[in-house]
Amino acid sequence: IPKVLDRGKVFFFASQEFTDDLRPSTITRVNYPTALERNGDFSQTYFGTANGPGQGTLQPIINPDTGLPFPGNKIPASCDGIPGCKHGYIHSMGQKMLNLLPMPNNIHNPQPGQYNAANSAYENLPLHRRISTSARFDAVINNAIRGSVRIVNDKEHNVSNNQFAPGIGYVDNRVPGRITTFSSTQVLSSSMVNEVVVGRAWNSFGFMSDEGKYKYDYREWWRSSVGVDPPRLEPFGNYREEPGLGYDQADEYPYVPIMGFTGGSRAGLLGNNGFHPGTAQAWVLPGANRNLRWSFQDDLTWTRGRHNFKTGFYGEWASKTEPQSNNYMGNYNFGHNAQNPLSTGNGYANALLGVFNTYTELTNRVDRDRRHWQTEGYVQDSWRIHPRLTVDYGVRFTHSGGYYDTRKSTAGFYEPNFNRANAARLYYPVCTTRVPGNQTCAANNQRAVDLANPTVLHPAAFIGNLVPGTGSQINGMVHDGH
Repeated sequence: IPKVLDRGKVFFFASQEFTDDLRPSTITRVNYPTALERNGDFSQTYFGTANGPGQGTLQPIINPDTGLPFPGNKIPASCDGIPGCKHGYIHSMGQKMLNLLPMPNNIHNPQPGQYNAANSAYENLPLHRRISTSARFDAVINNAIRGSVRIVNDKEHNVSNNQFAPGIGYVDNRVPGRITTFSSTQVLSSSMVNEVVVGRAWNSFGFMSDEGKYKYDYREWWRSSVGVDPPRLEPFGNYREEPGLGYDQADEYPYVPIMGFTGGSRAGLLGNNGFHPGTAQAWVLPGANRNLRWSFQDDLTWTRGRHNFKTGFYGEWASKTEPQSNNYMGNYNFGHNAQNPLSTGNGYANALLGVFNTYTELTNRVDRDRRHWQTEGYVQDSWRIHPRLTVDYGVRFTHSGGYYDTRKSTAGFYEPNFNRANAARLYYPVCTTRVPGNQTCAANNQRAVDLANPTVLHPAAFIGNLVPGTGSQINGMVHDGH
């Protein structure tokens, strides 16, 4: 710039790097429900060691009305003409939820004896793309002042499949990062130099649909899109469209619930997975774990005689947003539990009957915005007492402030707030048959009891839960930092 910066006093450097690779993958295996099982026919459902179809042990599907296997190991479509039938028939909503699962691709584990372990296999084949850009500018303003600006912009895409369930869901884990640094050196006098550094660092660990052939409609697994809307405890909260990553991510998108089917004798049933994006993470698409950090540093050096004094200050402000609570859309656990008197012994059969072991649903989707300050200061001296002796001494002070949440979404137990008079009672475990203290009570003999009413027995599923009306569930809890 004529008359401002002379020739030869401005320097710059720029570079770009591109990476595109297909990374080694593992095989995901699962036992998806077959066409027969989706219609209640479990006559070909085997478990245990086998090398081909029809081998192993037939898994009996227990009728919750009788405690005995269904005739022919088949669940009837309705209760019509079946005396005493209350639960033992196909529930239309449960069948719809089960039909959200992909049909098996009949690729069994080729290892000896593992035929029944899985009926489907999928490759992950993660794709990786990265673009990294760097630039630096240096300028000599005059004989006393020089400065530098450095910019690093990095964007990484990690595209993986099987993210909603095995065989379903391409998700792009986007990891952009950006660093900007400004530094300046000022010669204040022949014995005094001041250095200033200001920096900004930002990165995001986010999940979105990818471009091109991996792109999907974010509404794909909404309840209205798949025609499956199982009961909820409360309506969904507000949400905005189009989804984005640049605002408070507390939107409650109306996805279908998470579903789990594991437990019992048969291996490889779909675990706690869900037909919403980001199951493997702690948030729902779109979602991003963002970090922002500002820093400022000023160092002053003063040389006087045999002393080299130095003093400085450092300040840092950090912000971290972390979406949580994927359970806001509900979580049905259809898996077998011996303590559930209605369980058939098979998670897929439980879903067909509309029998679940637990259901959980959070009242809100939480998106924390945690922040904190850190400040430091120091004074030091390098004193050359003798050509062969130099003494360095100084003092440094550091204050690291506590994290606080600007969105007031934190809560915790604070012992001084606990009120014994408001303490709730819990259901305790009892065994209907006497067993030695070093032995486990059989699952079918386990019951729950309220110690205030010891003669009234409840199903074992009550064990550890609060007795209704006996106190506050949030006794001693505080929120929003109060």
